[in-house]
Amino acid sequence: PYVYVFDHRPVYSRIPDWTGVVHAMDVGFVFGAPFKKIQDPFVNMMVTKYSEIEKGLSFYIMKLWTDFAKYG
Repeated sequence: PYVYVFDHRPVYSRIPDWTGVVHAMDVGFVFGAPFKKIQDPFVNMMVTKYSEIEKGLSFYIMKLWTDFAKYG
């Protein structure tokens, strides 16, 4: 069994701080949201709020997932 704990609160999060990191908050990082440029003003507003550190985190998480898919 494989498990990981995602405990990073994105800088753009509009969820109150007292909730901590909620379920599925890692999904944007898994699918590379910090790198996406979509022709939608709302989405672009959210994407521009990712920090450079979060771009690195997203790259790292994408690598973890792809390595798991390749090698198990």
